[in-house]
Amino acid sequence: MPTTHLLASTYPDAVNKSTAKALWDHSHDPTAFECPRHKRLLLAVLSTASSRSALLRHFLRTFYSFSRPVSTVDLLFIIGRPKVDEKDPAIQQRQIANLRLEQAIHNDIVVLDMDENMNEGKTYMSFKTVADMASAGTGRTYDFVAKCDDDTFVHLPRLSIYLDRLSRNTTDEHPNMYIGRQLTDQFPHPFPNPAMSGMMYILSWDLVVWLSTSPLPRDDMYGHEDRKMGDWLAGSGRPIKYISNDNDWFEHRWYGQNWAKEYSDNFIAVHRCKDIDWHWDALNHAFGSLLPQRPPQNYRLDSTPDCNIVYPS
Repeated sequence: MPTTHLLASTYPDAVNKSTAKALWDHSHDPTAFECPRHKRLLLAVLSTASSRSALLRHFLRTFYSFSRPVSTVDLLFIIGRPKVDEKDPAIQQRQIANLRLEQAIHNDIVVLDMDENMNEGKTYMSFKTVADMASAGTGRTYDFVAKCDDDTFVHLPRLSIYLDRLSRNTTDEHPNMYIGRQLTDQFPHPFPNPAMSGMMYILSWDLVVWLSTSPLPRDDMYGHEDRKMGDWLAGSGRPIKYISNDNDWFEHRWYGQNWAKEYSDNFIAVHRCKDIDWHWDALNHAFGSLLPQRPPQNYRLDSTPDCNIVYPS
């Protein structure tokens, strides 16, 4: 199987290559994962090369820049190879160029050696890549790896505390933890095996390593990936600890379907933030009261009780 590489921070003269192979053709940057070699959590956000996803990544970086416990939590965005658009082949080249620039600035993107896809192995390859990078000495090990979508807003300080509590309650060398919100109560038909919602689920490191080396997921990658994860773990022969947090994992209140509800006091993950305004809404409920009020210089805030519009002075 071809190796999968982190995009390098610097690139040779191959920047004008005409195929997406330029994205993963070069060795990853060895400084991307500097000491310490182990942290509590990796948040692996599955994203795409589209301009919409790029905008979401920009927002998430901004949010996580002040809310992420950097000493214990890493952030990576995982993307499949940009596909050729038959109607406009130039789109692929623009996406490649944009990803290179974005990676040169942020150094937090992994491009998989497979075309962008849904339900054709992207989730499996994402976990495998993280484990392979650690075993090769070019990435960290973690206590937990969380997979989430780029339309999921994660309250990382609360998630870190939640995982700390779970860790304190186990002394097992192999925790076998599968954490999230179980899917079975959301759909009219039961799943054959317990599976967590793809909004965000978390695996303990021992399960990540098992996924990366077992032939079971490798030979059964295709199909509904969240259901597949449940099938793989159920067939692993390991004593999986299923932990479903139904109160603090939910869908955005404006979504109006399935698990949509108002914010709980200790929410951890809010899904279906399809628009930047929805992410801002979640951010405001998470941290709005804690952030300093800093009106722009030479501006005044309107004094009308129901209005905080900023007017030039």
